[in-house]
Amino acid sequence: MRELLEINQLLGEWPGIPLINAAIILLLTALGLRTRPADALLLFRNPALGVRAMLAMFVFVPACTFLMTWSLPLEPAIRASLLAMSVAPLCPVTVKAATNPGIAGDYMLGLQFFSAIASIAMVPAMLFIAGNIFEFEPRYPVGEIAFFILKQIGLPLAIGLGLARMLGDKSKAVALWLERIGFIAMIVAMAIILYFLVPKVWSMTVNGRLLSVVAFTGFVLLGGHLFGGADKGARDNLTMGSLQRHPAISLLIATTVLPAEEATIIAVIIMFVLAGNVAVIPYMIKRKDPAAT
Repeated sequence: MRELLEINQLLGEWPGIPLINAAIILLLTALGLRTRPADALLLFRNPALGVRAMLAMFVFVPACTFLMTWSLPLEPAIRASLLAMSVAPLCPVTVKAATNPGIAGDYMLGLQFFSAIASIAMVPAMLFIAGNIFEFEPRYPVGEIAFFILKQIGLPLAIGLGLARMLGDKSKAVALWLERIGFIAMIVAMAIILYFLVPKVWSMTVNGRLLSVVAFTGFVLLGGHLFGGADKGARDNLTMGSLQRHPAISLLIATTVLPAEEATIIAVIIMFVLAGNVAVIPYMIKRKDPAAT
């Protein structure tokens, strides 16, 4: 467990990181409170949905990211950040699934569980392939990363699902307050992080490195549309969910490769968080239209 303590210490050194982790835990717990246990296995019970989600999130996006990072002269920290985000599990805490006549259940919760399990398998594959191509050695055992994923995603969702059974009809009211507190904490944490990282983000912008984050966002959007299937609601939700990669787990994966470059790594991840939230705005506006939904 010494390695895990070192990881937590690294993640806690930067202002705002502990707060953003707490906000995500609150929002994931609220997500669990709002849904049924059966929804967690939605993509496993529907193989067509599961296969399309797997291809979009963990085949197409990592493949495009590998091609881009291999062919362009990117800095190692930016390369590691993009590759880490391409296999990180989802954290769709700022978007909610639309009601889809063809899908019975909470698509976002099912996508969350599915991506967490798939990510545990994909992270070691990514580290192995990238390690051979870009010649680096991961610092920490992959098992510690898997445990971190389960702790950050599986535990709060499980707590939310358990509380939903205990609280009954009151669970929705509790979930609403958790969402409000978590959302406020998320905004404050992002503001703190941006305050300390504005010089780094600005230097990346003026040097054109922001284009790599924009391109990565484009890969995610394209993957959702290509593999989302015929159901427009499912396709939109897959795209929206894929744009919400877990920032803390992305940071952990990237810093196992380049522990001395955490400032640049955090900057890249925050830039994608901002780009992802901007990219989902058209979907959120469209979802408010009953005809579109």
